[in-house]
Amino acid sequence: MPLHPTPTDRARRLSLSRHRHGRRSLALSIALGIGVTPLLVVPAHADSEAPAGTTSPTSRSSAASTPTREDLPAPTASNPEDQDDLDSLWERLLDKLGIIDLNDDSSDEDDVENEDGSDEDEPVAADVAALPAGTNHTTLTAEGFVDSVGVGIHVAYLDTSYGQVDTVALLKDLGVKHVRDGLGSNDSVPIATMKEIGQAGIGINWVSQPEDSSFSIDKQLQLIEEGDLNVESVEGANERDNHGDPSWAGKIREHQAELYEKVKASLGDDVAVVAPSLVHDGSREELGEVPSDVANAHPYTGGHMQTAEQTEHQMQLTHKVTPSVDTTAPQQAEADERVTLKAAVEEGGALYATELGFHTATASTAGNGVQPHVSEDAQATLQLQQLLENYRNGVDRSYVYELLDEGEDDSEAEDHFGLVHSDGSPKPAFTALKNLLSVMKGSISTSSSATTRSTSSSGAAGARALGVQVEGGGEATTSVVLPRADGSSVVALWEAEPVWDPDAARALDVPTREVTLRLDGTADAQVYVPRKSAKAGEAQEGTDAVSVSSQADPTIIVLTPADGTPSTSGDADGADAEEPSAS
Repeated sequence: MPLHPTPTDRARRLSLSRHRHGRRSLALSIALGIGVTPLLVVPAHADSEAPAGTTSPTSRSSAASTPTREDLPAPTASNPEDQDDLDSLWERLLDKLGIIDLNDDSSDEDDVENEDGSDEDEPVAADVAALPAGTNHTTLTAEGFVDSVGVGIHVAYLDTSYGQVDTVALLKDLGVKHVRDGLGSNDSVPIATMKEIGQAGIGINWVSQPEDSSFSIDKQLQLIEEGDLNVESVEGANERDNHGDPSWAGKIREHQAELYEKVKASLGDDVAVVAPSLVHDGSREELGEVPSDVANAHPYTGGHMQTAEQTEHQMQLTHKVTPSVDTTAPQQAEADERVTLKAAVEEGGALYATELGFHTATASTAGNGVQPHVSEDAQATLQLQQLLENYRNGVDRSYVYELLDEGEDDSEAEDHFGLVHSDGSPKPAFTALKNLLSVMKGSISTSSSATTRSTSSSGAAGARALGVQVEGGGEATTSVVLPRADGSSVVALWEAEPVWDPDAARALDVPTREVTLRLDGTADAQVYVPRKSAKAGEAQEGTDAVSVSSQADPTIIVLTPADGTPSTSGDADGADAEEPSAS
């Protein structure tokens, strides 16, 4: 939302429609479509044609669906100097996938073995990791997921619940390491609170004042420096295309250029500059390219479930403003090939969703720029799904909008985007996210800085993670495997089906489906449902197959190699949720 809300601003909140956009890196589409890596399982579409980037577990070995090399021209490198390396990597990938060359008689020869005795056509993690992913290799890890989650706050809104509730205590309890905030509507900010946030190890994405503010860029940077605030990034102006000024684009281009130059000169190169946020799809074309290290999107779904296609659409839109952004979905990488978020920022390949979320104002009226509401139970389910979906599809950080309900008016949508009620009591979404972050962390501390995706790039980080294959489920069954630095793995599993009908304002039933996780070794398994509890509901020891029920609420399975040390004690440092009521 605009950081200076007015009645006009509130009326103009636009819900982004559920766009379907099929463009995806060809290399990525083939890699995911054939299922070459056991570490990333995407929604299966057993009874219908799978969109790019998805596959059915039952169809991965189907020779009839395998393309030939004539169908798969080599991708073009963004830097011509890299083309030879890219062509080589592409050929290696096709070899590993067993993609046949119709002009090569040797394609019918018997399979040969690698030096280690494995089959030639068996996918190898290192080869999959070598697949180019735009400007950087994105690494998916459990620690990286924790680092990808932030939350929006408004500590300067002293006339709202932020002036009454202990925001810092809530942030510590939630377990996030990143917040998004800026000045208040009167160009003021509680410096003491901002400093306390930083002292808690929480980094701040500072949203700059717009070009017409009396609080200039220079004054804001002076405040940050003199207050010694833990600002890890500075974001361009917020949603200025939604304020009715026909000359907004030119003003923002000038503002962003000045902001970038002065942030680098004042705060240094380690502080990333995030592109300005925009509301309307066509605004990206109108604004054009502006100086920025990180692309920016506000992927509101209007009460609907987040989809991979929608995330892809947002990526392609941000490319118009930040052309260097990596618009491919992440690839799993070996430990020695991991790339820090700092490196991604330096190359301009990172993407932040600086606002996303769902409001629970049940008496509000959708339309005329107001998003439909969801129930509090649906908010919890949808928010966890959205964060996981964003992370596995290439969004480096997602800031949930927002921490706290700003007011009590149930007819006002803008008052009820919070994870916490205005009186400070948690909604189900707060408890669910707290539990999810706690389970993901295990006993491993996550960096409080925005500069790394994982806690380590050596030592324990080199431990081999278990290979995991997901079997069963249905076309909506979605999963992602997130290795931990200690060699354990976290599997997130859910049914990507609508849990809420925004038009009818009612809950939808989502069937539970049985899934088996096939492991390439033995492991101890603990099963959590963060929406319901921080405690493990099931535990299995020394198994190479884990049977679990997949439901709309993400289920988290922690796998610790049987000869390793468990990374959790059975209970995460979270909270039990009340048994969910009907949404």
